[in-house]
Amino acid sequence: MTKVKAELDEDYYDSLVKKEKLDTNMNKLPFLQNYLDNGLILGGWNLNPLKRMHKKKRKDLAVVTGYSISGKLQLGNLTPIKIFNLFNDNFGAKLFMPISDTEAILTRKTKSGMRKMYIHLKKEIFLWALKKKNIEIYLHSENKETTLLFMQIVKRFKTKEFVDIYGDRSDFPHSVAVCNMLSDVVYPYYQGYKNVLVILGIEEINHAKLIDLCAKKFNFSPPTFIFLRPINGLLSGKMSKSQPENSLLLSETTGSLNIKLGKLKIKRCLKIEDNPPYQIALWILDIEKDKLDKLSKELKYEEFVSFVSKKIEERYKNINNGKNKRSIG
Repeated sequence: MTKVKAELDEDYYDSLVKKEKLDTNMNKLPFLQNYLDNGLILGGWNLNPLKRMHKKKRKDLAVVTGYSISGKLQLGNLTPIKIFNLFNDNFGAKLFMPISDTEAILTRKTKSGMRKMYIHLKKEIFLWALKKKNIEIYLHSENKETTLLFMQIVKRFKTKEFVDIYGDRSDFPHSVAVCNMLSDVVYPYYQGYKNVLVILGIEEINHAKLIDLCAKKFNFSPPTFIFLRPINGLLSGKMSKSQPENSLLLSETTGSLNIKLGKLKIKRCLKIEDNPPYQIALWILDIEKDKLDKLSKELKYEEFVSFVSKKIEERYKNINNGKNKRSIG
């Protein structure tokens, strides 16, 4: 199993790239090169189908990346969408975005409550990053086809296969959740797509191993995987929906945003490239790496953080555009 340490630095991810034998040669996918160079894209598996498609200018690519309805979205959740947008521009790719409500159902949340959360999540994604074309967003509980696929998948897997990949984590609830995830990846194949790209965080690499196994069981061509580096948390580890105090949520109010931006001033024993303000500026705000590197050398750390914080505040204000005064402005 891939273990995650407390402080996530460049050396740690370099070792993961080597250990998991990620392909970092993306010369034939030039539109990805910037995010490979700036460290967001760590590499991929089975990239050759994408390279052939790009050369032949084919447009039959499905991209899969999804979210759970539990918890609130944070800035790091936007990075897979930014990568999809590139594939949409260059391949005309279609996005399949499942929103998992399995956990919410198991905790007995009402259907109307889940629908409200789903609508809010969709609104945030569109406001912040997603282009409104060639996409299919769906709730697990409302997609009959993925439900039927889930039933087929459960029948084809043995408990030992989950344990071999996930180790002790593989209890019953976890197995149900990953089978749900598998149904989302298989779904585009049944919609007629032969080429499927799955965008995952590097910490989800075990999911990719299970997906590969699933493709073999269903006799599909294996999907392509692109693995992304997560944004480091405000205090430690990585930003996560399950740790709102350690993350910048998309729905921050003015007060909470200012408090959390103050936490960015806590300089950790990391290179500047591994500190959250640098990563947010690079991967979310799209400030050029050369400019950031120059500023980080010219300014004191606190001054650099103040510069990034102002840019973050501007982005939040622009996104909300005065529509929700409780949120920003």
